[in-house]
Amino acid sequence: MRMYNQLNSIVNYLDEWGFKLKDKLCNPLSKDEIFLFFSKIGFEPSTELVSLYQWHDGVIADSSVPLCEIQLFPGFYFLNLEDAIEKYLLFQNSPSWRESWFPVFANGGGDFYVIDFEVKINKSYPIIGFVLGEESQDIEFSSLENMINTYYEGYISNIIFKTSDGYLEQDDERFIEIAKKYNPDISFWCD
Repeated sequence: MRMYNQLNSIVNYLDEWGFKLKDKLCNPLSKDEIFLFFSKIGFEPSTELVSLYQWHDGVIADSSVPLCEIQLFPGFYFLNLEDAIEKYLLFQNSPSWRESWFPVFANGGGDFYVIDFEVKINKSYPIIGFVLGEESQDIEFSSLENMINTYYEGYISNIIFKTSDGYLEQDDERFIEIAKKYNPDISFWCD
């Protein structure tokens, strides 16, 4: 439930700032629906991922909707499960993609936050910041929960904010400190 409360708070911030994300969130999925989707690709979703899709099934994203209107985190929107599976199938044979990676958040330009189901950190699956065209892909968050914790604190601490010209931004230096707090074993934030 904590994750739901944090995500709802993030959506409230975005709505207060005029982004109206609440209107673009898809209805939640049932546990059975989630497992049916994942059975199509032979994945067993993590408890965190099931909880996320029980909160909402991503956002309505199409070419007519600008990224700034659907982003949950600066530059990234929450993929609905059908789109996430489509992206997974599209990228699974790419040399820079691993079969154990499942995309959850996208930037619309080929970059994703993916869950790596091959690695476990303290009983959770880490989040990799996949950057299209990069040779090396780094773990950025030790779990989906810690990713949401990090971004949630970013919102409530005014580290993530709406700029005067209407864009969602973050203070990167201060964000790194929060990321280190929730992901102390992740070297990405220490470099």
